[in-house]
Amino acid sequence: MEGQRGERWANSIFFIFLICFAVVLLITEKDIGVTYDEPAYFSRVLTLTNSSLGFFERFEQFRPPNHGTFMFLFSSAFYVLGRDMLDITSALRLGTIVLYLLFLWTVFLVLKRECGKFGAWASIIILISIPQIFFHSHLLALDFPVMVFFFWSVVSFYRAKSTKKKLWTVITAASLAALLATKITGIVIFPVLFILSGILTTEKEGEKKISILVNRKKIKKLVAVFLLAALFFLVISPQIYKNPLSWVEYVKFHSERRDSVFLFSDLHESVSPVSWLYVPFSLITTMNVIYVWLALFGAIMIWKYRKENQFLAYLLKVFIIAAIVFSSPLAFKGDGPRHFLLLYPFMAVFAGFGCKIIITSLTEFSEKIKADEKRKQVVKSGVIIIMVVVSAVTIIRAHPFESSYFNLAVLGTKGVVENNFYTITYWQDEFRQILPWLNKLPENTSVSAHPYHAPLRWYQRIGSLRRDIRLDEINPDYFIVPLRQSQFMFDVVFPYREWGQFSKLKPVFTVKNNQGVDLVRVFNLTELKKSEWRVVVIVTEETDPPTIVLQQAKNTTKVERPRFK
Repeated sequence: MEGQRGERWANSIFFIFLICFAVVLLITEKDIGVTYDEPAYFSRVLTLTNSSLGFFERFEQFRPPNHGTFMFLFSSAFYVLGRDMLDITSALRLGTIVLYLLFLWTVFLVLKRECGKFGAWASIIILISIPQIFFHSHLLALDFPVMVFFFWSVVSFYRAKSTKKKLWTVITAASLAALLATKITGIVIFPVLFILSGILTTEKEGEKKISILVNRKKIKKLVAVFLLAALFFLVISPQIYKNPLSWVEYVKFHSERRDSVFLFSDLHESVSPVSWLYVPFSLITTMNVIYVWLALFGAIMIWKYRKENQFLAYLLKVFIIAAIVFSSPLAFKGDGPRHFLLLYPFMAVFAGFGCKIIITSLTEFSEKIKADEKRKQVVKSGVIIIMVVVSAVTIIRAHPFESSYFNLAVLGTKGVVENNFYTITYWQDEFRQILPWLNKLPENTSVSAHPYHAPLRWYQRIGSLRRDIRLDEINPDYFIVPLRQSQFMFDVVFPYREWGQFSKLKPVFTVKNNQGVDLVRVFNLTELKKSEWRVVVIVTEETDPPTIVLQQAKNTTKVERPRFK
């Protein structure tokens, strides 16, 4: 009876915590700028909630069919619920925030069962302090939902394997369907589940010979899960009903996609091999360095005690397989760690377990010195409070530029820039900080941005940016440049010989992070217009929003790649 009462009390405390955290998310959401993908996604949600269009007609507006529709359907429901209480941007993002809260609740319940209350709390506190996750939990974007549905899929699959309850098979199939109906990066689930399903088993023949066998019973079960997931996928993908071949366009879009990756002073196209260090470097430098060490320690301890912690050992295997897949030469890379955001929750779980091991050791020591139970609880509570403070400081110092956060292992964002390690920004969310300055410009001023105008267009639509500010102008008055190193090195988009001349200009406005590092620079181009250099902004019709390319009037010799300081 007391155990049940304790469980209810723990759940109640966590529920109160979730309510408080929900308030934090809603307040901080207003600080995080619109990314260049979001206006297109906003448009899809608004289209889905447009009652003047027929149901299937609404999906015909999604051109190209570059992503699944499930998250747009999910967000549409919460947009309708919140549009009368919140501003339009917050209402459109509300679905992601709700999904995050559901995710935290399920993770807590699972880990409480597998790691105990302390391990669950430690993992949750670390999870919410990861800057990349905190940032993406505010956006109407797809990488965060992929993270959620991937984790749910692997956890429910484990339960389906370890229990005979068919409900877990259904939950696994539903999670898989939601994952695949959100974004194509979710296909990493297939090699993960295939390897961990137990289909392939080994059998010794004699002393030396080992043969690999296929477990037919298990393969039938896995096929059943995939078939049920396919059925759910069809249910939550209405666009397929009228255009069954849309999935072909979907796959084609992503197979032809290309981008650039900047790593250790070198530029790579995403279609070319990128160093396998890209993924591990991203993971170990974009979390608080204390938690990175805890995650490493926790992973070692999980492997050491894998027989006693089978569920955590299973999560460790999932993490390793997924990390190898994302690190492979064939995996798409670009835009920082968002495409493998799904790896971070596993890091949080490992770190939480590592913290639990340390506390257990301290507890055993306290027993030797005959400390009473009250003192033991004080120690645990003290550790949790310290973790809350560390986590809060991490997010506060990074906010609202969490996507540009780097830890002390690389001397923060400043160290990354000075050593040309990595791309420090990519999504133009910093444009929000430029709005007050832009709104003070003279009437009919022309402004262009590299590489997209989508955030500025959205701000004009909702009234945050003056309507008379002209965008997409040829030879604009002002040019906004996020310091996305991968784009500066990519000849097709932004030839760096031009940037070598262009960067000699002094910016008239900058957006800096807490370390004083420039994330965005705004240049007055009138100086260049009067000189021998001519800046031309080319609006490419094939892209929406348009791609911006700089050209120069006279030929010049190639300059060294710039180091942004």
